[in-house]
Parts: sequence; structure tokens; C-alpha cells
Amino acid sequence: MGHVRRKPKLLPHKFVVIREHLGIAPVDMARKLEVVRKLKVTSRRLSNYENGKSEPTLMELLAYARLAGVPMDLIVDDRVSVNALRKLLGKSIRGTGRQT
Repeated sequence: MGHVRRKPKLLPHKFVVIREHLGIAPVDMARKLEVVRKLKVTSRRLSNYENGKSEPTLMELLAYARLAGVPMDLIVDDRVSVNALRKLLGKSIRGTGRQT
């Protein structure tokens, strides 16, 4: 028998936090994902990720992590809360000298 993987429950919320942290609309996030990893991601597919209707590929997860400037495990690990991710993203912004 195969192992049944539990779907991360916080993943959709973390995608929204990352996109909002970047200050961009879903269509722009899709474009950024294409640039970072040369992925073909539509804004509709992105919406499905943010609504929990589907999950991204491993390469898409990696692109999200790179855009956010955080390790991928912080995004997929439900032991890391949405608020904790939000705080980490805020620190990364302050650390680069950019204004929020």
C-alpha cells in the first residue's frame, strides 16, 4: 500500500500572503512565475491554488519561495502559521531596505 500524503491546509492562504506581500495581482504573479522558472501559469490556475482547488507543481512551489525570498519548507509546512510567514516576509522587506 502506498503512503497517502496529507495536503497542506495552510498552503492556499500562504500563496495569498506571498502575492499580497509582493503587492501584485494574480495575473502579474502568473507572469512573475513564468519569468522565475520559465513556467506556463495562468491566473486562473493561480486562483485555483489560492482557493485550495488544486496544488502547484514542485517547480511552481520553488518559484513561489524564490519570489518571496523564503525557504520552500516555510510555505508547505503547516507547522509554520500564516501569521509567522507574514512576519518573516515583513522582516525580509526591512532587511533589503525597501519600504512597505
